[in-house]
Amino acid sequence: MSTGPSIVFPSRGLGDKGFKYQNRDNSDIRKTFARVKREQAAEAKRAAEGRQQGLDLGTVIPLPTRGVK
Repeated sequence: MSTGPSIVFPSRGLGDKGFKYQNRDNSDIRKTFARVKREQAAEAKRAAEGRQQGLDLGTVIPLPTRGVK
């Protein structure tokens, strides 16, 4: 059961040192989304490489080879 609409606050405020205001003339939403997409892909790649490094390669069973033609 929902109690009504939830209130969402900005993650950063104007007093935050990391906040940098950009007016609409200096911002491009396409570039922002492309940058975020690149960052997420890089993070996913790092996470996948970390999981791959954690694999136990001692349990790998070699497949039989076929005859060479």
